[in-house]
Amino acid sequence: MIENIKLPKIYVNAEFQRLWWTNVSGGLLMGVLLIYALFISAKEGNDWGYLKAIGWGGMFISGVVTYFLIERSLKQDVESNAFDQLRMSSLSPWQMVYSRILVAPLLAWVGFLVGWVLLIAAFVLSTTLVDNNSWNNNVLLTLLAFPLLAWAFACMVLTNALQFGRGLRQWSGSAIQFILMLLINMIFLNYLNFDPLKNLLWSSDETYNILQFWFRNVLLAIFASVAVNSAMAQRLHLKSAHGVFLVLSLLSPLLFSWNFTNVDTMAKTLVLCYGCATIVSILTQNNFHLAQGFAELKQGRFRLPAWVVLFPLGLLVALPLDVNMAKLYLLQIGGLLALVWIFARLKLRYQAITMAMMVYLFGFCFLLLIYP
Repeated sequence: MIENIKLPKIYVNAEFQRLWWTNVSGGLLMGVLLIYALFISAKEGNDWGYLKAIGWGGMFISGVVTYFLIERSLKQDVESNAFDQLRMSSLSPWQMVYSRILVAPLLAWVGFLVGWVLLIAAFVLSTTLVDNNSWNNNVLLTLLAFPLLAWAFACMVLTNALQFGRGLRQWSGSAIQFILMLLINMIFLNYLNFDPLKNLLWSSDETYNILQFWFRNVLLAIFASVAVNSAMAQRLHLKSAHGVFLVLSLLSPLLFSWNFTNVDTMAKTLVLCYGCATIVSILTQNNFHLAQGFAELKQGRFRLPAWVVLFPLGLLVALPLDVNMAKLYLLQIGGLLALVWIFARLKLRYQAITMAMMVYLFGFCFLLLIYP
C-alpha cells in the first residue's frame, strides 16, 4: 500500500516557499501596477519622453526598495531566530541566496520589470512613430542587459546585509556605512588621475561598446553571484569566504580586459581595481586576527583579509608606473587602514568602522581647504 502512495512534487525549496508566504502580498503587487497605470494615464499624445522618465524613475525607486526589503527580511528572520534554524536545514547556500534575492524583494522586482518594459517600449515607439526611423539595435541591446545589472546589484545588497551582528569593531552592513564606503572609493579613483583609463568604459565604435557592455555585465553578474553564495556559506558556518573574496578581487581587472590595449593601461587598471578591492577589504573584513590567520595559512587554510595581499600587490604595480601615483595610493589606503585600526582598538560605544570613515572624509575635506 505504501508503494502506491504518490507524493506531490516539490518544484521550489522550502526557503523559497517560506519567504513567499511572509513577504509577498497580492494587494501590494497590484498597487505597484496601479501606480504605474496612474502615471501612464497622465501622458498626453505622443510624449514618449514622459514614458521614458516613468521607466527610469521606476527602476531607480525599485533599486532603493530592493535594499530595504532585503534588509528587512533578514532583520525579521534574525529577530525570530529563523535564520539560526536554517543552518540545520538541508538547504544549500545557493538555494537560500536565490530565494532571498528573488522573493523577499519581489515587490521591487515587479516595479523594476515594469519600468524596464516601459523604457524599452518608449524607445521603440518614439523611434518608429515620432522620428520615423528604424530603432537602433545597439541601444536596444544595451537596454536588454539591464536585468544583469539589477541581479548584480541585488547580490551585492544581500552580501552586504549578511554582515549583520558583527559587533562594534567590525562592519555591520548599515546603509550609512555603504554610502560612506562608496564616497571613499570615488575619492580614491578621482585622485589617482588615471587619464588613460577615461576610455575604459566607452569608445568611438558603438558596436564595440555594446559588446564590451554585455561582456562586463555578464562577468559582473557571475562575480556577484559567487560572492553572495560564499557570503551565505560563511554566515551558515559552512566555509570561509576569505579565499573566494581574494580570488574575485585578483580577477576583478577582467571586467576591463576588453580595453587592455597596452601594458601601461593594463597596469593602471590593476592599480585601480586592487586599490578599490583593498579599501573594501579593510572596511568589511575582520582585521584583528592576523596572527591566527598566518598560522592557519601554514596549514593550507586562507583566513586572512584580502588586503594583506592586495595592498602590497597594488603598490608594487603602481611604483614602476609613477612615483606620485604610488604615493597617493599609499597615503590614501594606508591612512584609511590606520584609522580603522585606531578606532577599533579604542573600543568606543560607537561603530568603529563608521567613525573611521567619517574621520577619513572630514580629514580629506580639511586637506582640500589647505591644499586646494
